[in-house]
Amino acid sequence: MDELMPGSPIRVLQLLSDNQPGGGMVQMHQFASWVDRDAFHFEFAMPADGPMPESLKDMGETVHAVELGSRFGLSDVSQLMQLCTERGIDVLHSHNVRANVHARVAGWRAGVPVRVSTIHNSVYHYNVAALNQRAYALAERLTLRWCDRVIAVSEGIAQQLRSGYGFPADKITVVPNGVDSGRLKPHRSREEVREMVGVEPGAPVLLQVGRLTPQKGFDVLFEAIAKIAKRYPHLVVLAVGEGPLRQQLEGLAQQLNIESAVRFLGHREDVADLLNAVDLVTLASRSEGMPYTLLEAMGSGRAVVATRIGGIEEVIKKEGTAALVPTENPEALAAAITTLLDDPAHAAQMGRDANDYIMEHHTAAGMVAQVQSIYQDLLAKRTSS
Repeated sequence: MDELMPGSPIRVLQLLSDNQPGGGMVQMHQFASWVDRDAFHFEFAMPADGPMPESLKDMGETVHAVELGSRFGLSDVSQLMQLCTERGIDVLHSHNVRANVHARVAGWRAGVPVRVSTIHNSVYHYNVAALNQRAYALAERLTLRWCDRVIAVSEGIAQQLRSGYGFPADKITVVPNGVDSGRLKPHRSREEVREMVGVEPGAPVLLQVGRLTPQKGFDVLFEAIAKIAKRYPHLVVLAVGEGPLRQQLEGLAQQLNIESAVRFLGHREDVADLLNAVDLVTLASRSEGMPYTLLEAMGSGRAVVATRIGGIEEVIKKEGTAALVPTENPEALAAAITTLLDDPAHAAQMGRDANDYIMEHHTAAGMVAQVQSIYQDLLAKRTSS
């Protein structure tokens, strides 16, 4: 591949292997929004389905349709090699295991100067069999030789990479997730949204956003809600997301006699509107990297009750910016929810403190700037060696 011409923008290809809602998708928008266009030219590669490709195209970005198979394949590697060569890519940046493994091999064979991978969540937290988890970690470790830097979105993920994956510490850099305040601005009024989802005037409303998988702990949330349902007879819980547990969770809501309180809203593009309409956000997760749902809730000025795990604890460093409870503990979750619902002034102050903290420490602009510095440092080392 040709050497980078002095003064020319660094050409970066961002690679996603799927269009499932998650950290990788959020970061694609953030890279497109906050890239330094004098120093960088970003392009994007991902499957053609879903709203993400069109959304990026509407922003004026170049998007390539790339479908990676569920198993490692030489045809997929060849496709990526050709794309990198044709587009003169200087930095190939992949996100999560399937994209990472293919990108490292393809980037090495195509002579891409710098290969970077981001790990948004540990494979040991994937909703797959333990044997598959170990296979994914092995694939990451075996291809690490062709990767210049691994970005972990939290120190908890970095620790997993060192201990669970066997990655050397000098290969890993922690770059915390950040939020784009512009994307948190609601487009509809609080009253309009509450009416749309069938909330009675004055009723308390909770929101939890996430894939309907065991990791996100919707079952724990529902058990907590069942414990306080009589205290708050008009309480509404908005469950936003899709996933394999939807039918099971609908059944659980019926078993707990809270089906009238729970609204399964599926995947939504109007989360900013929903955040503006609710009183409290919960994250009952069993594991997390550094969840955007937490950052966005806090950045929107909402009070949050979350589990004391991983990247969540890394965000809640300042006392009073959220309430933390143990995992797998519906009683503690119910008690924390009750405390905040019973004291709206306290919840409002918590939301304001949370917003101040996020806007100081977790911005999308800051995240993108850190990643761009990594690209520049790695390219400088490559050209000087």
